[in-house]
Amino acid sequence: MKRVRIYPLSPILPLIRTQTDDRVQTVTESESIIKVRNTLFNALYSAMSVIRMTKLFGWENKVNEQIYNKRAAELKLLKKRRLLNFLTDTVT
Repeated sequence: MKRVRIYPLSPILPLIRTQTDDRVQTVTESESIIKVRNTLFNALYSAMSVIRMTKLFGWENKVNEQIYNKRAAELKLLKKRRLLNFLTDTVT
């Protein structure tokens, strides 16, 4: 009787690796979005905590600009992430 070796996982291994790579990339992208979002929340919190001083010294425009810039950075990363998810879903 001739022995035949069967490697049941050999055709599946590239697929498993791709899925693992996608998960790692998703976690990395999530961490970058979380960092940007944290800077936005910190700016909002500091603006709310010193609202009286902001009004008193007329810093509304400066504070609004800082918050707007941080929100724009967050939105840019979110759009990039959604586009990549769309392309990945379309391809697969």
